[in-house]
Formats: sequence, structure tokens, C-alpha cells
Amino acid sequence: LFTDNYYTSEALATHCWLSYTMFIVGTHRLTKKVSRVATDFPFAKLSDPALKRLRRGWMRRAVRQIRGVPRAAMTLQAIIWRDRKQVGLLSNYMIGPRNEGETVDRRQRGRETRAVETHQVLKLYQKYMGGVDQSDRDTADWGIHMEVGHRWYLSIVYWCISKILGNMFVM
Repeated sequence: LFTDNYYTSEALATHCWLSYTMFIVGTHRLTKKVSRVATDFPFAKLSDPALKRLRRGWMRRAVRQIRGVPRAAMTLQAIIWRDRKQVGLLSNYMIGPRNEGETVDRRQRGRETRAVETHQVLKLYQKYMGGVDQSDRDTADWGIHMEVGHRWYLSIVYWCISKILGNMFVM
């Protein structure tokens, strides 16, 4: 199961593993939150000056065993990776350090591309998450945009209409 920022959590990964023996890979929205609990993402968002000093492809990884799972202990992996900005990823699939020589092509200034070191689970996420990102992009480009003022519920109605029309067009 591939998820986007809002849905990715340790609770969802544990539920999917317990109920369906399903793996989960998803991006995680990083925060500068100071107070931490045991189920929080292990890394905080880096400051802009600190992030600028890191090279593209820099990565940190943390692994946690989730005990008390009836079938088998589940291992959860948290990764932060520097691309143009900092990316957080939570996964219980493809646990382990990055493979030597695992790269992804990234565009530099202009048209030239450069190979950037990455983790294999990030490549997998980029390969299969394209459909959701494309749908979000289509809604942003072709959706109904109107100022709704204090009528917040109209935003939901317009979003539903945009999705229906977009899916009708695709079908």
C-alpha cells in the first residue's frame, strides 16, 4: 500500500500488518515538533541553513521493531533523504541499508541530469505513487476554483464535482 503525507503513520502500518499482512510505504510530513512520544516519526525537520549544507542524496535511517504483533514482529523503517527538499518516508517493506550504486536521475540547473544516491524503497515509491500525484495535479490544473467565503462546505462540493468530471474524462 502506497500512501501520501496525511495517511502515513505507525498505527496504519501496524493495522495493515495485523489485519491483512500488508506492507506499507509512504511519505511522512516532517515537523519541528519538540515534544515527542514513542509513536512519532524519529526525525525532525532540519532547518534551512542545515539542509543547504547537506549534499543531494544525503540519507538517515532508523529502524524499530514493533513487538506484541501476534504473527511475527514487524520492523518499521523511517528514512529522511535530501532531494531538492527534505523527504521523510515510513516503510515496513525493503528494510535495510541502501544498496551500493542505487541511484535516481535528477535534473540539475538547465537540462543536464545527475545520478543521486537513493534507497531502493524510495525508487519503488516514486514508481508506483505516480497515479495519486497525477490525480492531484489534474485536480489542481483543471478543477473548479471559486471563492466560497464563509461557505466552507462549497469547497468540498466543488472538489467532488471536479473529481467526478475528471474521472469521466479519463474513462
